[in-house]
Amino acid sequence: MMLKQMARLAKKLLRGFEIIPSLILGLLLSACVAKSVSPTQERDTSPDAFMFNEAANAALGNIVQSNTVVIGGINTATPIAIKNGQFAIDGGRFRSSASNIFAGQSVQIQLQSAATPSTMQSAILTIGDFQASFTVTTLAGSAPTANAGEDQTVVLEHGQDTATVILDSSASHDEENDIVRAEWQLAGATIASTDALTAATATLSAGEHTIRLTLTDSENHSATDELLVRVTPPQLKTTTAWLTRGDQSALLARADIPASPSDAAIPATMTSITVNAEQRYQFMEGFGFALTQGAALAITQLDEHTQDALLHELFDPTEGNSIDVLRVPLGASDLSTSLYSFNNHAGDTAMQHFSLEGPDLEYKVPLLKKILAINPELKLMATPWSAPPWMKDNQSWVGGHLKPEYYAAYARYFVKYFDAMAAHGITFWALSPQNEPLHPHNEPSMEMFADEQLAFIEHHLGPALANSAHTLKILAYDHNCDRPDYAETVANGSQYVSGSAFHLYGGDISALTDVKNSTGKDVYFTEQWTGAAGSFDGDFGWHMENIVIGATRNWARTVIEWNIASTPPSQARGCLDCQGALAIDENSGQITRHVSY
Repeated sequence: MMLKQMARLAKKLLRGFEIIPSLILGLLLSACVAKSVSPTQERDTSPDAFMFNEAANAALGNIVQSNTVVIGGINTATPIAIKNGQFAIDGGRFRSSASNIFAGQSVQIQLQSAATPSTMQSAILTIGDFQASFTVTTLAGSAPTANAGEDQTVVLEHGQDTATVILDSSASHDEENDIVRAEWQLAGATIASTDALTAATATLSAGEHTIRLTLTDSENHSATDELLVRVTPPQLKTTTAWLTRGDQSALLARADIPASPSDAAIPATMTSITVNAEQRYQFMEGFGFALTQGAALAITQLDEHTQDALLHELFDPTEGNSIDVLRVPLGASDLSTSLYSFNNHAGDTAMQHFSLEGPDLEYKVPLLKKILAINPELKLMATPWSAPPWMKDNQSWVGGHLKPEYYAAYARYFVKYFDAMAAHGITFWALSPQNEPLHPHNEPSMEMFADEQLAFIEHHLGPALANSAHTLKILAYDHNCDRPDYAETVANGSQYVSGSAFHLYGGDISALTDVKNSTGKDVYFTEQWTGAAGSFDGDFGWHMENIVIGATRNWARTVIEWNIASTPPSQARGCLDCQGALAIDENSGQITRHVSY
């Protein structure tokens, strides 16, 4: 009745106006509907009671779903949440996050059963202020214990895209029943299945793969375990190198460089060094420096802590640079603080007055003891710069020749030196009879021609050492590569000579190969200086090419640079420009590492 009256009223109001009737009717209907709902009605979020049936005898570790219930008793959107499970509304996807539900919608719960028998799991669903639980209890009895094995990492070989891995469930067991099925799944798909605990295989590409093992026993109990398999692409192995660049941007900097058993694995942009393990060359006795009396003085004047740290840096075979050979002047050299010998008593051919007293006993001996305590395998080579002047034809420290009547006495002088050093626990591996025998202008120095050196070794020094308690290698020559004939004369002429020693202030490093081939005896590189006026880049490149690599490629069994620490000589004709591996400031104790270091 009310609607009819409102319609008549609308017709009267609309006479003379062009208004769409359907729009007016809609407005009237909306007003009518709005008036029909009570503005005082309350929102109801308390659903009618509902329940989920308990699930019993569930298989172990399985997903179990509840019965479906329809929600009533609410008149608005009502919060729904779950604890320890998932729910789905109206058959949609299962979720664990909170949502809203309306009257008339259905809800279902799913829950994973326990992995052990006779174990109850519960999920609690809350809608508004009402809660209901869904309980799942597993089968009674003993379940199997699944063991998929240890996680695996497999590295693909070069040229391989996939790897075959072994899937081994043999560590699994069941105390009461027989295991009748072992199934392996990857990403939900079965990749292997066996009737018992037998091994299976899977082919996998590069990446990380989680593989799930499900065991089922004869009573339908089941258990699961997971295995992580990492398949990595082919990788180059690395080896540790210590890098120095000529521009000094890297100075003994650690660098991990690739190493591979095949050339194919090395990137084309890299320089490769191929090692032929089937071809063997010379045994390397070691790499090192000379330890002069001046260098020993400079090092021993450092405070105890700094000195100990420096010696470990230089000589420690595991944590340090592992210097393993030292050339030690037998008496004074051109880098000593004074000119001295071990017997200044003219005519004492029996060496009754031989004594280490003086600079060697004060500086070299204590320092060598410390070094040998750090590296007991250190090899020592002894070399004199001159015989005592009273044995020489010019009675001088500079130049002159050893007089033949003192050959025997001088050989005795060598033996006495090795006796005295051995008494301090210092033994030598090798010696050369004379430093640079064709350079008579140094201070000290002594000229010794090839026929003189041969006679001295063959008839005096060799027999004297053979009759002593010392076993040393005698190395001939010990001078430049421009006179290989000198080394050949002495090495071929004496049974006591083990090899020849060389420097490279003249000639070509290939002379070492020539002498080795012509004598059949070993060759050694024993000295090369760097000058203070040189450049780091130039000196470094030259020494690496000609000495470190060049001498080694020409059969040298040692590579020895000159003085380990630089100090200015006190004598006028000493080496004024020699730059040691280390420069030690005598006032501050500051240590500077130079190119030969």
